[in-house]
Amino acid sequence: GHRLGTIVESSQDAITGSTLDGVATSWNPGAEHLYGYATAEALGRNIALVVPPEKQEELSALRESVAQGRSITVETQRLRKDGTIVEVSLSVSPIKNDAGKITGISGIARDITSRKKADKQLQLQSAALEAAANAIVITDREGTIVWVNEAFATMTGFSENEVLGKNPRILHSGDHDKAFYADLWSTISSGKVWHSEITNRRKDGTLYTEEMTITPVRSGGTEISHFVAIKLDVTERKSLERQLQQAQKMEAIGRLAGGVAHDFNNMLGVITGYCELLRLRDGVDEDILRQIQEIDGAARRAAGLTQQLLAFSRKQLLQPRIL
Repeated sequence: GHRLGTIVESSQDAITGSTLDGVATSWNPGAEHLYGYATAEALGRNIALVVPPEKQEELSALRESVAQGRSITVETQRLRKDGTIVEVSLSVSPIKNDAGKITGISGIARDITSRKKADKQLQLQSAALEAAANAIVITDREGTIVWVNEAFATMTGFSENEVLGKNPRILHSGDHDKAFYADLWSTISSGKVWHSEITNRRKDGTLYTEEMTITPVRSGGTEISHFVAIKLDVTERKSLERQLQQAQKMEAIGRLAGGVAHDFNNMLGVITGYCELLRLRDGVDEDILRQIQEIDGAARRAAGLTQQLLAFSRKQLLQPRIL
């Protein structure tokens, strides 16, 4: 009995005793610390004084169950003397006399406020990772996949169940050599962050380009325990970049063609001009005139080609005509 009393007095948990009606009959130092009431303040008062209004019905139900001989453990809330709410894990059990009759209720309450807060934080973090637009993969130290989010399944076509326990090499496209992957593994194994573009293969066999960042994770110590990879599909962006580069290339060619066509037109103008002067000379025989006409015709056909070059370079609109 003395040993049990010592345990109760030294316990960090709030240990209380009450009658079946809820009047406090014992109140250890742990209860003083948790609830804020000194033992002298609490004894003789109803235990309901540490129960928030919205938990009073729950308290009545617990009393009724204990009165019928049941022991129950619940997570609930209690009200401190200063008015603040504390989250507790509460175990209530019947107190019996020597004859086995239930005469009271014992309660053991443990403060779980910090744990509940940590649980909510973990739930928020988990929900955020799951909802992220980027694909996220977590592997263990050996590279085995232990978690993926929904965006990963959308990007790769592999469901969570299909990849758990597998290695990310199931996505390998064959476009990268062994040295590429050796550098990746060497970087993250040494605790550094790896970031690059990589071509991978979806479940349906199509290739895609992703921008990937892999970060080592140290949980509970200095040793690396996991790796987290964040992936962004940049296939469409890369395609648009290639289209832009092609457009810029064509624009440069167009500017060059326009410049050449303009200068060439000037030269053709000289040729056709001199042809006209030669035709106007006196005494030019018919053979010479036919040759001048051929030169002039060729020059004018060349001028037509330069007009197409100018149109290609966007210097002027095409003028289609019926042939």
